[in-house]
Amino acid sequence: MKQTFLNPFEVFGSQLTEIKSLLVEIRHKKEEPQPTDKSDTYIDQKRVAELLDVSGVSVWEYERKGLLKSYRIGNLKRFLLSEVMASPKLIQRTAK
Repeated sequence: MKQTFLNPFEVFGSQLTEIKSLLVEIRHKKEEPQPTDKSDTYIDQKRVAELLDVSGVSVWEYERKGLLKSYRIGNLKRFLLSEVMASPKLIQRTAK
């Protein structure tokens, strides 16, 4: 009985061809990166004060009272723009 051996170069070549076709298929299925939502950017206390038209001390008070949530990024305190825009708006004061 004669045993047939597979040529390792032919096996390797067929595997490379299969891998190449899979890579081409993956490349064509590549999805476009989704645009990031600008409302999920972090802003500093000064920018929050400008957006809400209040002082920096008022922003600190709103945070202390739980009206605004801050996030520590390293040694910096930042606020999410989407959360600031969704925060309750202040009542305008009337002149006395």
